[in-house]
Amino acid sequence: MFVEEYLVDLRQSGFRPRAWARYVRRCLKLARESAFERPLMVRSIALVGVVGFLFLLAAALVLAFAAERGLAFQVFTQCGLVLLFGLAVTAAHVRLLVRPDGRPVDRFNPANILTLSRLVVIPAMLAFVSYGHLRLALLTYLAGGLTDVLDGWLARRRGD
Repeated sequence: MFVEEYLVDLRQSGFRPRAWARYVRRCLKLARESAFERPLMVRSIALVGVVGFLFLLAAALVLAFAAERGLAFQVFTQCGLVLLFGLAVTAAHVRLLVRPDGRPVDRFNPANILTLSRLVVIPAMLAFVSYGHLRLALLTYLAGGLTDVLDGWLARRRGD
């Protein structure tokens, strides 16, 4: 998260390590305060995380029985880390989540969830290719394309 007023101080200090530490502390404090101001959105992010991890676990179990255990483990761990990172970044920037009219967003909407899901499956596609499961990689890619169309349609329909 880049906060211009904090960046001004950082530039004036010549980007010294102590100034970077102060910048990071100030940004984390702002993120924490924003999260406490928007508890519904933070709960929504947490719920998406729990459901996402359950979905990844189910997919990994299917992969373990249908394909290879190593592939299942790699997909679960890498996709899980991307999901965790994506949710952490979203939670840190909760103050930036506003509607076009400036009102704050209360929860993740379906279009946001579909967008996040595309980010999360990128490691799965890479793992499928590296293990030689090109059909699975292609199916994952096509599913990502379908979610892109679907999230655009949902966003326009709902006005998000």
